[in-house]
Amino acid sequence: MFPVIAKTFLELERVVKSHPFPLENEKIIAFAFLNKISEIKEIEIRRLQGDKYKIDDDLIYLYCPSGFGSTKLTNNIIEKKLNVISTTRNLGTTLKLLQLVKA
Repeated sequence: MFPVIAKTFLELERVVKSHPFPLENEKIIAFAFLNKISEIKEIEIRRLQGDKYKIDDDLIYLYCPSGFGSTKLTNNIIEKKLNVISTTRNLGTTLKLLQLVKA
């Protein structure tokens, strides 16, 4: 069995509008959608190199100016540290999902 995390149009729209970091480059912005609300609000990771995150209930806002290829804020780390199931999507993919849901 494979887990599925589904969001409504309004939920996706709120996620994008509520992003706490600059939205200047869709390749460095992402969202980690969690299968449940995390009671943990901080992830212990050394040397984030300017990468930032904000845990907000069942969502993590990610800002990775160093790029997702070199960030330590990976989906595996998020799942392991928070004991959740997660799927991470960048801003471009999330905006495309919003367009698909709206259509």
